[in-house]
Amino acid sequence: MSKKRKNSYVGEIHVTSIKLNRAKKRLRAGETFILKATVHPDYAGDTRVCWTSNGTMLSVVGYDPLIVTVTAVAASTCDVVTTVTATAMDSGGKSASCKVIVPAISLKHTHKTRAIPE
Repeated sequence: MSKKRKNSYVGEIHVTSIKLNRAKKRLRAGETFILKATVHPDYAGDTRVCWTSNGTMLSVVGYDPLIVTVTAVAASTCDVVTTVTATAMDSGGKSASCKVIVPAISLKHTHKTRAIPE
């Protein structure tokens, strides 16, 4: 008869929370920052997260399952607020988000225009 080990079903332990190193960040076009997720508990069966962004103003590139580089790739004439979210890939569905603000660029002209004589 085989003995069952206590806690032998590690895959059933779900992620209970995700924390990010930033909750909010302001980026100008071309600037970059690192966003890191910490999954709790760290002994959950699946500690991977899926990174998503709800806008086209950011590039989110992951080199590690819990770390991504976020870059503001474009500027706009108005402030743009985008959210980057890390969602647990287990069936628990826990997530955490960082609000990223890309401020508007100024379109003020620095020199005067004049009419060309006919």
